[in-house]
Amino acid sequence: MVASLILNGCHSIQCRKMPLLQSFERFLERCEHSHHLEIIAASRINHCWMVSSGMIMICRYPSGPFKTEEDFNNALIKKCQSENFCEGKIGLYELAFPMIFRNHPPVFAHGNFQRKNIIMRPKSIENDSILVYDMTIIDWEFSGWYPSYWEYSKAMYACGNWKDDWGLHVHKILDPFFNEYGWMHMFFTELWT
Repeated sequence: MVASLILNGCHSIQCRKMPLLQSFERFLERCEHSHHLEIIAASRINHCWMVSSGMIMICRYPSGPFKTEEDFNNALIKKCQSENFCEGKIGLYELAFPMIFRNHPPVFAHGNFQRKNIIMRPKSIENDSILVYDMTIIDWEFSGWYPSYWEYSKAMYACGNWKDDWGLHVHKILDPFFNEYGWMHMFFTELWT
């Protein structure tokens, strides 16, 4: 419904997306000004229990909260080690993560920022030309305090096969972390595929 709106003669897709992006920006600016903890509580790096064929498996690696980004990085590497998916790259991660993933302050993140979790409803028209939207973000089960690059990296990873242009707009909504995303894409792909 929202995608089919035509705003005062604005027929191009890019023109119609601008009010949506502006609504996102205003929402995220409000979130950025909330106070944050001085720890990174990444409770969803792993699911510490899972039931498979009637058997319960409990993890043996840390799941947070973490006092430093370095502790968080080490937990990511331990997750990779425990899953035996990226055995050959553990040494690379141990070398690279401390250099790439540092000095990122903890911020509150949704953790699953994708189109399917965003509901936009037209609210009003400002200045006879700009449509304003009410925005609701759903599915907060992966939210928590993460390093500042986490939300962008997860949102970009969720773009999947890039069958549309959503990935080209994420950096307009979230602060971009291109380098960190590249590394996290490789890491997530090895863990989750």
